[in-house]
Amino acid sequence: MTLFAKLLIAHLIGDFILFRNKRNKEKGKPLWKSRWHLMHAAIHFLFAWLALGYVNWWIFALAIGFSHYAGDLVIRTSLSRRPQWAFVIDQLFHTLLIFVLAAYASGEDLLSQTWMVPPHLTWPILAGLIAVTFPAAKFIEVFLSQWPPAKSAEKIKGLTNAGLWIGILERTLIYILITNVHWEGIGFLLAAKSVFRFGDLSNSKDISLTEYIMVGTLLSFCIAIVVGVFTSHLSA
Repeated sequence: MTLFAKLLIAHLIGDFILFRNKRNKEKGKPLWKSRWHLMHAAIHFLFAWLALGYVNWWIFALAIGFSHYAGDLVIRTSLSRRPQWAFVIDQLFHTLLIFVLAAYASGEDLLSQTWMVPPHLTWPILAGLIAVTFPAAKFIEVFLSQWPPAKSAEKIKGLTNAGLWIGILERTLIYILITNVHWEGIGFLLAAKSVFRFGDLSNSKDISLTEYIMVGTLLSFCIAIVVGVFTSHLSA
């Protein structure tokens, strides 16, 4: 699980942090011609190689990098009309590949040669912490894309990307509370957000906007709780 967590961290950073806005810059161009797509695969190769921490295992890192070039090309092209399914299948494919490679390589003495983490922090916990930030935000965005925001929402002005960072901060706080076994703090966080959101929801005459906000909020909380519980059990 340690090696799997390291490779998963490399995947999350490469897919959701470094390249989260790059693909949009070449929208409309064939994917195989995109320099961002090629760079994306190269970054995944480099990060996977660093996560493995052993030069002789470069072939595994190459397999991960190639999967992000050829795999993404096939999945995203064949499911271009169903972006939600393309996203889910793409992530399942990469996660399964990482799990298989980590299981195969776990028999070797690699762990002592790889990066260390600070005391009282495990690699699964760190992987979960990264997962609840930008990766979770992207999942929520893809999930809610089946219900485009109501027209009334377009008239509501707010800070740029404020919703993104609010979601990241709330999931991070929930995750830290769960991994430190302070479940009571989640109730205070949920109550505080409900108080601030109550005015917006009660004043809105569009029920679809209210439901859109509620689904996004509850989904954000659920992701943080599930990831927190799962990684806590892995690290126990």
